[in-house]
Amino acid sequence: METAISKLSTGGNTKQIVLVDGATGYLGNHVVSALTQQGAKVHALVRPQATAADVAFLEQCGAQIFQADLTNFQNTPAGQKRKLEEAFAGTTAAVHLIGSVAPGKNEKFAQLHLDQSRAFASWCVRAKDVSGFAHAAMITSLGADLDSPSEYLRSKREAELALLAELDGAQITSTIFRPSLIVGRKVGRRDSKLVKRYRHLAKTRPMVPLINGGKNLVQPVFVADLADAIVAKISAAGVSDICEIGGTAPVSMRQVVSEIMNVLKIEKSFFDIPVPVALFAASMMQRFQNVPLVSKDQALMAGFDNICHDNKLAEIIGRPPTNLVEALSTYQSWDGD
Repeated sequence: METAISKLSTGGNTKQIVLVDGATGYLGNHVVSALTQQGAKVHALVRPQATAADVAFLEQCGAQIFQADLTNFQNTPAGQKRKLEEAFAGTTAAVHLIGSVAPGKNEKFAQLHLDQSRAFASWCVRAKDVSGFAHAAMITSLGADLDSPSEYLRSKREAELALLAELDGAQITSTIFRPSLIVGRKVGRRDSKLVKRYRHLAKTRPMVPLINGGKNLVQPVFVADLADAIVAKISAAGVSDICEIGGTAPVSMRQVVSEIMNVLKIEKSFFDIPVPVALFAASMMQRFQNVPLVSKDQALMAGFDNICHDNKLAEIIGRPPTNLVEALSTYQSWDGD
């Protein structure tokens, strides 16, 4: 398989310029690191309120930092527009990572997913006219569907459709990645909120709670594998597609948490929380906590499976996915809570 370095060069010594929004996040850290290691020049778009430590990590990776809120090209104020024009200057590809399954008290899924995806796409279209922009990648979620009982998953599909409506009209190709649960950590300061929560519970509680008894199936994907898949698709920039992404095999959420506890060398019992009880608790958390420990959508999604029907990961990265035990073993040197 042709190396990503050669693919991420536009000719001679010129490096492809790739914009990454949501770069300070868990997946964003890994994508920025993977892109720079594979020869791309990265423009990291981060919020103006990003912490100095988050920005410093991206700079250590070799990324160029642009601090601005992402808004639709047509409606962006002049001063902010200049910052975003600088961020997208020279780019021929971009990766859209903004989103959350547990938004803050004053945030809505429509703002985080639909509006931000439409804004991202509007800048990609503008960049095509300016710098020959060719390909966009977007991360949503396995199970994204307008008919889903989960507002989060419905909003993810709405975001996909908004992005495609903008890009298809401008004849810009795109890859939409739909991963299952993302686990592990190779670089950076951040982590999966769900895995971080279970690590904390395992360390601090006498028993570990599991919504729905952890019976729902997931297909955990190692974060570095997903980052490699994004790099590979950015470098290929072929036809548009939607790719389900998962690890080696479906496992129950109970098995995932058990493996996390094995890594931490913790032995504790589980206690089961019925989905209705979890939904009630989550609604209270969303009312009183700025960022809820558990969102209603997280509680709801614990009641059904989240596994691939057509896992594209091995095909994209050219090797078998990292297994769950190996992915979770990356937490052995983790010192946080």
